Amino acid sequence: MMLISKNEILIYVSSIILGISSAVLWTAFGTYIIRITLKEHYGKASGLFNTVFSLMIALGMITLGIFLQNFSYEISYALILIPGIIGLLFLFKIKNIERNDKNDDIKEKETENINKSNRPNVMKEIFNRKMFKFFLLGTTVGLLFSLAIGYIPIDISKNFGEIYVGLIGALFYVIPIFLSYITGTISDKIGRINSFIILLSLIFVGLILIIGKFFLYGILIFAIAYSLTKVLLTPLIGDISNEKNLEGMNAFINTSLNLGVVIGLFLSLFVRNEIYVISLIFIVISILLLKKN
Repeated sequence: MMLISKNEILIYVSSIILGISSAVLWTAFGTYIIRITLKEHYGKASGLFNTVFSLMIALGMITLGIFLQNFSYEISYALILIPGIIGLLFLFKIKNIERNDKNDDIKEKETENINKSNRPNVMKEIFNRKMFKFFLLGTTVGLLFSLAIGYIPIDISKNFGEIYVGLIGALFYVIPIFLSYITGTISDKIGRINSFIILLSLIFVGLILIIGKFFLYGILIFAIAYSLTKVLLTPLIGDISNEKNLEGMNAFINTSLNLGVVIGLFLSLFVRNEIYVISLIFIVISILLLKKN
């Protein structure tokens, strides 16, 4: 509603509120998916959620466009609030529950046996050197996100023209609609670590092609692989956490994601062409750490 006011101060205030609220909401939804899902179906559940989420984004953009063509700016944004209000009402129906995987047989290789000593301090379970590879993984995914929203659109405009920024950029929202569920289901079978290594390797190839001026092929590979990484993050949190530290681990990964975005945007102040090379370095280090037992 603050956006409708067209007041600059209120718009800034609403942006801050939205940022804080979304941080809480994303942490909450990831936690809840893990709590209501059996361990062997984490990927499938996350894939289903991302399919619906991406579909609603696409429908929302189309719907808002139709509203803007037929109604005023204020009425259009007021109408688009209705689904949000309905969703808020449904939130009051959600009950807090315990994790569904009661046996909680977390694989030792993936969790690095973080609960071996049964330490009562949750923060010590999360912030230790054995969890660094997952923190770096999240930071890498966040850095790649800064490429998707910052650097790549600029390169699309330079290479193909501004009209193609929206068309090619739409791939990041369209691809998850069709491939999220498949990706999540496959990750349940081959494991989240292997799935991440495959996607990061594809992103690596995509960036190499972009650097080598095979831009269209590079952006297509990058868009496909990157848009599917978020499908794996929630299941990964389920894999490396337990009932005691689930919320903390979720916040831990989301913090690393935001750190990666900040790093990417900060680097934009000093470097331009080198950002792709820096991203490649992050990818290589992440893959090597993930492969390490």
